[in-house]
This record gives sequence, structure tokens and C-alpha cells, in this order.
Amino acid sequence: MEGTGLFDAPRFANHTVVYAKYCDGGSWTGAMSTPPINVTVGSDPPFALYFRGRGLFDGLFDELLTNRGLDKATELLYAGCSAGGLTTYIHADAVAATMKTRAPGATVVALADAMFSLNHLDFNQDTHWPDFMSWVYHTMDPTGSSVNEACVASMAAKYGDPPGNRSEGWRCMFGASIAPFIQTPLFVLNSKYDTWQGAQIIGAGNCGGAITNCSAPLQKFWVDYGHEMIGLLDALPPRHGAYLHNCQSH
Repeated sequence: MEGTGLFDAPRFANHTVVYAKYCDGGSWTGAMSTPPINVTVGSDPPFALYFRGRGLFDGLFDELLTNRGLDKATELLYAGCSAGGLTTYIHADAVAATMKTRAPGATVVALADAMFSLNHLDFNQDTHWPDFMSWVYHTMDPTGSSVNEACVASMAAKYGDPPGNRSEGWRCMFGASIAPFIQTPLFVLNSKYDTWQGAQIIGAGNCGGAITNCSAPLQKFWVDYGHEMIGLLDALPPRHGAYLHNCQSH
């Protein structure tokens, strides 16, 4: 079923649904304390971009808890799809911590629909995908204050120069990298041959929507990527669950 159809099921008949959008591509991680970025498009005058999505995210939950009854909730399913799926990985523990303080009677679980993405080179060994996510991290939240803290601290200790340098927290901008650190029970829903990942990570180009139309070497590369996904899912803590399927979707 479509994601919204889930809430037509009897299990969710008495639940309230909150659907929130965002627009900057940073999965609500923006926490700029520096001046805005000035952008020029064509001959138009420069305009400023303020990447402060985390403030909006916190404000959203504050509104729900203060004025919309979330403080009385007994169950919260925090979920997202596509880039919102990455949002789930990044913020699940922050949401659970907020609920523990302000709605202590609530059970919190999370669901990430897509974006169990790997920090991975593409078929041509190009670094565009990790480079882009590094740009998002360093541009929108260079200290990693909005990203899963356990993951950022681990990556900073492992890769930082000197050890502890939080600039290495960009490695936590991938669902597969964050998931082992998430304490909130999480369910991962993903296609092993995700069409978006096929285009943007695998580098499948015109055959991204149908792996059988790809060249044999590219098919093998993509299948191997899927096997890496399985290995990483199998290694997740038992508090998490997953459904990984072969149907191409996103």
C-alpha cells in the first residue's frame, strides 16, 4: 500500500497523523550559527539561504507538545520516506529523548521508508555521493549538533585528525552508517534495488529504473551493493527490524 494508506488500517484508526514537509535537502539538520550563504542565480540579485532546519524541527515538536496534545500520547511512530527516511535515522533518538522528558508515558518507535543508503562510490568509482553528503553536513551543521550524537562522536574518534574532530561527522549522513547507533527501536523498509539509489549512488543512469536493462558489469556492481546492504542489516542490534525486498521502488 501507499505510505498514507497505512493509516487507514484498523490498527491506526485512533491515531493522529502529523505530516510535515521540509525543503532544503538537509533532513532538518540545518543549524547554522554563521552568516547565511549568499546565492546568485543567473542575472537575479543575490539572495540569502539560512539553513536552520533543526530549529524548525524543534519548533514543530514544541508546538505539538505544547498546544496539540502530543504530551498526552501513549504511542508515537516517528517515520519518514525518501529524504524523510534519512531524517528518521538522524533524529529518531532526539525525538525519543524529547518525548521521554515531555510525554514520559509514550512509547516511541521509528520507521525509515527508504534511504538505508551506504557511504559508497558509484560504478565508475566516482565520489559524488559521499562528497555531496559531506557538503550538506559541513554547510548546514558543521559541528554535527543536529545529527545522531553517538554516531558523530564515534566517527570523530575513529577518523578525526586530530582524534575527536567533529568534521568527520559527515559520515553519519547515511542511513546504514547511523542505524547501529540508534537506541530507539527502528524498522527499516527498503528496496535492495532502490531506484533513487540506483540513479544517485550506483550511477546507473538511464537503466536506474530497471536493473535488467543495465550492462552486465553494472548489474553485478548493483547486486553486490545490495548484498552489502543485507550484511549491514544483519549486523544491526536486535532491537531493530527490517524488511528488504527485491522489487525496484523508492
